[in-house]
Amino acid sequence: MKVIHQTSDRLELEDKPWVAAAFLLGGLILSVVVTIIAIRLEGPTFSIHRLAGLAAVVIVGSGSIVALALLQKLSVTFDRQSNIVTIIRHSLVSRTIDSRPLDDIEDAEIEERLDSDGTGLVYRVRLLAQDGKRLALTSHLSSGKGTHVAAKAISTWLAADRTG
Repeated sequence: MKVIHQTSDRLELEDKPWVAAAFLLGGLILSVVVTIIAIRLEGPTFSIHRLAGLAAVVIVGSGSIVALALLQKLSVTFDRQSNIVTIIRHSLVSRTIDSRPLDDIEDAEIEERLDSDGTGLVYRVRLLAQDGKRLALTSHLSSGKGTHVAAKAISTWLAADRTG
């Protein structure tokens, strides 16, 4: 997640999962290439081993297609003039828009968990609402400093309105 635009009246953040998309697209392309090569090498008859291999490649390719379709881009806009926070999540198959009053948001925080290996930490930004609820901005957690930079930018931007 990174800050796209920041003024005293407006803060815009964005999360584009390019790395995940690149890996999934690579898996899809590799699946197609391996399938074409296997069909060309096999000729008019199929062995059960090649058929099983092709099935595995088709399954990986299909999984890549589904994952690419569900991968979400996130845009978050804090706007003092309209007093609205707008969260837009969109993928190839869906788009959701969540708007709420800016006054409902108190702060931002970092959610922290162990990664799937249990050896490192992964993070995501959550908004803290006046009613005590926490709203995770992304469905996934990630490593790196982007989440910390985004949370700090949100906290600083929100605090500037309360102190100024």
